[in-house]
Amino acid sequence: MQKNTSIKRALLLVVFAAACSSKDERSLVVLDIQLGSGLSAPDSVHLRVTQGGAEVKTADVPWTKATNGMLEVGLFIPSGLAGPVAVAATGMRGASPVLEGSVDQLVPLKVGGSVGPFTLVLRAAAVPPATYDGGVDVGPLDTGVPDTTALDVPVPDAIFVPPSPDTRSADAGQVDIVTPVDHPTADGGSADVPSAPDGAQDLGDANPGQPDGSQVQSDSVVAVETGRTLAWEPGQNIENDILNASHYPAITVDPINEHVYVAWYETSAVKVKRWNRTTGAWEKTMVVENRGGPQNVTIGADAKGNVLLVWCQNTNGGDATLEGVWSSKTTDGLAWSSPVHVASLHTWNLQLAVARNGTARAVYSKQATSATWPLFTAYFDGTSWTENPTMVADNTNFMEQDPRLVVSGTGDGILIFDKEDDNYDTGVAAVTLTGPSFSAPTYLNPNYPKGRAESRAIAMNRKGEAVFVWSEYAGSSPGLLARTYNPSLGWSSVPPPIVSSDSIDSVAAALDAQDNVTILFQMPISTGGMNVMGIHGSLTGAWSDITVLETDNVAGYLTTEYAFPQLAIDASGNVLAVWRKDLSTKTSTTFGAYASRYSGGTWLPQAKLGLKTGLDVLAINVAVADSGFGAATFYYYSENTTSDPEAYNTFVAFFR
Repeated sequence: MQKNTSIKRALLLVVFAAACSSKDERSLVVLDIQLGSGLSAPDSVHLRVTQGGAEVKTADVPWTKATNGMLEVGLFIPSGLAGPVAVAATGMRGASPVLEGSVDQLVPLKVGGSVGPFTLVLRAAAVPPATYDGGVDVGPLDTGVPDTTALDVPVPDAIFVPPSPDTRSADAGQVDIVTPVDHPTADGGSADVPSAPDGAQDLGDANPGQPDGSQVQSDSVVAVETGRTLAWEPGQNIENDILNASHYPAITVDPINEHVYVAWYETSAVKVKRWNRTTGAWEKTMVVENRGGPQNVTIGADAKGNVLLVWCQNTNGGDATLEGVWSSKTTDGLAWSSPVHVASLHTWNLQLAVARNGTARAVYSKQATSATWPLFTAYFDGTSWTENPTMVADNTNFMEQDPRLVVSGTGDGILIFDKEDDNYDTGVAAVTLTGPSFSAPTYLNPNYPKGRAESRAIAMNRKGEAVFVWSEYAGSSPGLLARTYNPSLGWSSVPPPIVSSDSIDSVAAALDAQDNVTILFQMPISTGGMNVMGIHGSLTGAWSDITVLETDNVAGYLTTEYAFPQLAIDASGNVLAVWRKDLSTKTSTTFGAYASRYSGGTWLPQAKLGLKTGLDVLAINVAVADSGFGAATFYYYSENTTSDPEAYNTFVAFFR
């Protein structure tokens, strides 16, 4: 942001000093309001400040005050109001809302002082003119979160509520808006900006970050003002391809622009497809790879919208130079780079985690020799990949190591995996990852010689704090257990079980910035079946009651890994949950894809994303933007020959 003349600064200081000389001291929130890429400027911007859902301030600023594409605003908050507030904006063209946005965190006020600047990016409004997108994403009305979707159903302008006069301010008649602003302080010094939380993005960053890899965490809070009901929509077939069978789709959501990317593999191809949030339509399917026998497709996006696609090539005796891990990247969502060879030799168990700052990590097993199948890692520095030549752990007995990888906002991470000790007992080990290096392994479940981890999960927030959750059937404390990781303190001890039971499976976890944990798991209920349940709380505080999310899963007792639950957490700490439900009968194998959401202490009733009698459901994955807009993917699979035209096609369901 440009600094102007000392005359302007002096004028602003006079205004601010005059405001703060009153006994009713106000807070000044400094905003840098910008336009999203390719958008036309509005006539004016309507600003709305809320606290705990209650409106505490509104103001309107003409866009003619903008300089070099940025509207610099100093917004006074009524006297004596303390604590954090949410700031949202609507770009108006005439009387119609055309743009919207919000500050990507709660704004901490300083009574009698100033805070900021905070970046607020205006994007296409959640209620644009109606467009037709081929019926792919027809569903309920949009959520009201910052949303550039072109809806299939037009919404009348009457839904927009014009700003009401500010009746709460105790400083009526004084200057409410200072624009443009030079971020002054009362003493004429540099701006008094409160320090950001550990690991938080720079408050002036126009791209404040995105979900990190397969576990989506956050350390900020987004204000989402919604006048509509948030809901899951049924999954839609985004391929309609009856010739080429697709397998194991992966999904990511651009956290800021909210484009959705879905990738999958076919017999000799890796394909990716983007849903454009601005147009509300699916774009052309792109073929990124057309050689060999690709597998294990993974995808992730960073804070600036760069997207990484990583996969394994296993040619089964074909061209050996194609064996290994490969990667491609896009910076605009339209053009993908030529595949780059990350690692050689036969590989599988691929995991990818992309950090908000653009770095990324991959972990994979590979056949290093005829007798060893160890874990290796590779590091992406934002430009290129480097494989660490040192194995993370050996594997001489062909044991399934089942690695799980998570990263912080800056790219440090944790990798967990199954590891056999010298006595041939298997426990869950972890290494911490910093830059291209990693630590020595540490066993996380101390009872593992007696109490084996039947299911486990790892989650990390942007600050690099993590939680490891697992279930045990034996030992002194069977049930659902957890321990936390702090970058400064290391791993915590193991508290008493969260849930005491000897029949917990299919564990998934998410962690917010306040170290609250949301957990999904399967457990039997009295009427039968292993049903999915949820719980929320803290290892150092209280836990909620268990919420039974379904009662009709017929997966039998002592059967494991039926649900394959996945969680994704947005910037407000709301959690999207998806899972696989067993509804099979003696004559028909039938599974469905289901979903819920945890927000404000409440789980939504389960929503059916897709189900076809006689078909299985595999590869259920979920991703979410900072705003809460989310998407899930899955596909239908048959154990026998099937003529169903939608089998082996990629499906996507939106939450909005």
